[in-house]
Amino acid sequence: DDVLNASDGRIALGGSVGYQRSGLRAELGTAWDRYKYTYYRDVLELADVRTVYGAVGVRAFDGLRVQARGSVEVFDRTVTTVQITLLQELWVTR
Repeated sequence: DDVLNASDGRIALGGSVGYQRSGLRAELGTAWDRYKYTYYRDVLELADVRTVYGAVGVRAFDGLRVQARGSVEVFDRTVTTVQITLLQELWVTR
C-alpha cells in the first residue's frame, strides 16, 4: 500500500525546532495531516491540512509566564489563529 493512500487516514507528518534560555522559550514548526478533525460547533473533517506555527514565551515574574502563539492552517481555505496566554506555574523548581 502507498502510505499516503492508507485506508484508515491516520497519516500525519511534522517537525519543530525550539530554543530555551533565561526565561525565554521559542518554537517554530510545521505539520501536515492527511485528515484533521475540529470539534468547535460541529465535527468537521478537513483533508490535506498544512500547518505552520510559532510560539514565544517569557517569564514575566517568578511563577508567571506570558506566551504568544500563532498558526496558519491551509486546506480548502486559510485559517489564521493567534493566542495570548498567561500561565501560572504553581510549583517552580530550579
